[in-house]
Amino acid sequence: MKLKHPRINFTSIGRMCSAFIFFIVAGCSHIPSAIDGEFPSISVAAARAGSEPQSVRWGGVIAKVSNQEQQSIIEIVAKPLGRSARPQESDTSGGRFLAVINDFIDPVIYEQGREITVVGQLSEAVSGKVGEMTYLFPVVQVSGHHLWQKRQEIQEVRYWGPSYWPIVPYHYHHHWHFRPGVGQPGSRPKKLPVKKK
Repeated sequence: MKLKHPRINFTSIGRMCSAFIFFIVAGCSHIPSAIDGEFPSISVAAARAGSEPQSVRWGGVIAKVSNQEQQSIIEIVAKPLGRSARPQESDTSGGRFLAVINDFIDPVIYEQGREITVVGQLSEAVSGKVGEMTYLFPVVQVSGHHLWQKRQEIQEVRYWGPSYWPIVPYHYHHHWHFRPGVGQPGSRPKKLPVKKK
């Protein structure tokens, strides 16, 4: 009597694992307390066109920091915010704005290219320049902000196994192309000529 082994549906298992990981990651996404709260969805572009003073939560990439006698001004290239209110990596920009902080901000720490999210009250826009071009900057009087940790770059690491073929992590997909030859997959050993006596 032959025993029937139950078939394993690897596709369903894969989907279940993906869903599980998604919920774990979603549950871990939280907004830092300094920038938490409910804010209207007004964009930097809309604020440039003119808007009433209101609370906003904006974020982006630091372009430069200017320290004045009693305050610091951060020029920020606006980016859309993710679930945790962190600026998303994107080649697009929603414009630029100025974040005014009544404290000393060290330009070495708050360096160009760092990601930052601020909350505060919109005030009257000011005219400035980006390069040689005149630009109208919306201004945020900052009541809270969060400087995000630098993103870790994931690098592909290869190492050589006993068979002298590079072993690559499973999430990297490489297509290897072989030509028929000795010692390669799909090749056949060459027959040696037999000398007749």
